[in-house]
Amino acid sequence: MSRALRRACNFKFYFSLLRFKKLIYLSLDNNFLKAYDNI
Repeated sequence: MSRALRRACNFKFYFSLLRFKKLIYLSLDNNFLKAYDNI
């Protein structure tokens, strides 16, 4: 595998990881908001 191709794969993996983390944080925020609404 060429170095550029490997670097592109690493960037792809990193960005997908960031997006996944953002989704987790958003879902956590939604859960906290629902919990506050129920109080």
